[in-house]
Amino acid sequence: HDGKRQTYQLLRSVLEDQFPQCCLLPGNHESPALLCEVFPEVKMARRSFVSFSVKVAGWKLVGLDSHSPGTDVGRLGCEQLDWLRKELEAEPQIPTVLFLHHHPVPIKCSWLDRIGLEDAESLAKVIFSAPQVRVICCGHVHQEFQGRLGNAAVLSAPSTAFQFVPRTENPVLDPVLPGFRILDLEKQNWTTQVVRLPVATDRPGQAL
Repeated sequence: HDGKRQTYQLLRSVLEDQFPQCCLLPGNHESPALLCEVFPEVKMARRSFVSFSVKVAGWKLVGLDSHSPGTDVGRLGCEQLDWLRKELEAEPQIPTVLFLHHHPVPIKCSWLDRIGLEDAESLAKVIFSAPQVRVICCGHVHQEFQGRLGNAAVLSAPSTAFQFVPRTENPVLDPVLPGFRILDLEKQNWTTQVVRLPVATDRPGQAL
């Protein structure tokens, strides 16, 4: 969230044992340069963006970098969209999940929709020509949301920090607890659930 080297170093120490199984993407508050300095594994050679493409359990997982320097608005850019198009055209038979920070469809929360994905229409054109994309996962909105883009379900994950009340004109903090989203992928099917963190019994009102 703060884009500091020491924060990324702390994250690396927390993920140490699990890191070979982790894929990281920058959000709007990140410093991609420092992220790649602490996690050099996430930056592929000859790319100006942080991304990934891996296969797991018969599915293809593709991560996109929507960070746009100096603004909270997201942008993928022509180079990355071309890369995505080629990734999808190469294996159209494999069901696919896309991951990016910014939401690619309106969530009916006007102040957040103003800082969504700037080139969402360009992404939509790629998605409409790739019916194997079943799910698109995003963050950014600090709330649970489910919508559609083409053949794909669009799912937001709640924040691991504070939450925002859905469908508001201005930012309103929601007292609901932090959480995360789980995707279960099996053959051609998928299911999802949102998990909220429990309240610590020794610190009333505080999440563990």
